[in-house]
Parts: sequence; C-alpha cells; structure tokens
Amino acid sequence: MDGHKLSPTVLWAQRKHFILLRVQVKSLEKPDFDIHESHMTFKVFGEGLSGKATYSFDLVFCEPINTEHCRVKFSENEIEFRIVKKEVSVWPRLQSSQERPPWLRVDFDHWEELSDGEEPAEGEGEEDGDVTTAGHKKPLSRERLEEIKEKQAQMISEMEKVKKEATQLWKIQRQVLPTFYIYFGTEEDQS
Repeated sequence: MDGHKLSPTVLWAQRKHFILLRVQVKSLEKPDFDIHESHMTFKVFGEGLSGKATYSFDLVFCEPINTEHCRVKFSENEIEFRIVKKEVSVWPRLQSSQERPPWLRVDFDHWEELSDGEEPAEGEGEEDGDVTTAGHKKPLSRERLEEIKEKQAQMISEMEKVKKEATQLWKIQRQVLPTFYIYFGTEEDQS
C-alpha cells in the first residue's frame, strides 16, 4: 500500500486483575510482539479486514502492567493476550490516550462490570482460579451442559408454539378484517 499502516481489529475487555485483548487476524505468519510495563507493540502477517497483509499496532496502556504474568494464546482466527494489571483496579480506559483508534473495540462478550469498590468473584485473581488462561470460565460439566441443552430445546419448542399461534391469529385477522369493513364500513362511509 501507499505507506498506509494497517491495523487489525482488536477487541478488549477487563477484569479487576487483567485485561483481555483479542487480535482478529487469521492464517497467522511471523507474529512479533513486545509487552512492556507501559506499552505493547504488535506486528503479524495474516488475513484481516484488508485481506492478506502485514498488520500492526502500538498501544500505550492506561496504567502499568505486570509483564511477568502476561499470557498469549494462538488460535486459528486470533491471538489472545491476557495482560495482568500491576494493581488490582478498574481502568477507565485501555489506553493512556483519551482518543480511541477505530481498530480498537470493546469485547462485550468478555466484559465484566465491576466498580472499584467491588470485590472480584471468589477464586478470580492473578491465579487462574475459576478463570482459564484465556480469561474464559472453565468448561461446563457434562451434566450441566445437558441441562442447558434440554432447556434450550424447551425454549425452542415454546417459541414454535407461540409462532404457530401468532400465525393462526394473523390468518384469522386477515379473514375477519375485510368482513368487518364490509359490515360496518369505514369512517369515511359513515359521514
């Protein structure tokens, strides 16, 4: 391109103890990144929104981080960083800058609302507790998964019933409405 720097889509979420960054690039080749106490640099060749290209970004954190406990997880469609905060707190934003770049977005699927006064859930912290290295909850038990699937099936069944009833009401309305106008006429006919 014409000297134009391409940046990947980066989703971010936070917990009191860490920041979760998900860099959206497929078919990764030669990932190169450095994580420092105050900032992070990232560069990779892969497939992003602009096709196959080299994507990069620089990020200056809002507050210091603990580089020794940060983790990285590579998958087919993204690179996931778990950036551990130096102090347990809720950051007002990810970057030191007030301006948010267009490639940085909030990851609402992994966001957790906590105010500074709240305590994190039991077991959550710098150790993994009930959070895996990727920042997600541990997998559900087989029994719990079956319960959820059963409830989903019940909900789908209920939705199908409601849909069927709504369709029947709509058909009745289409049949009755013309009869109503023929029988009683419209407001214009009565004047």
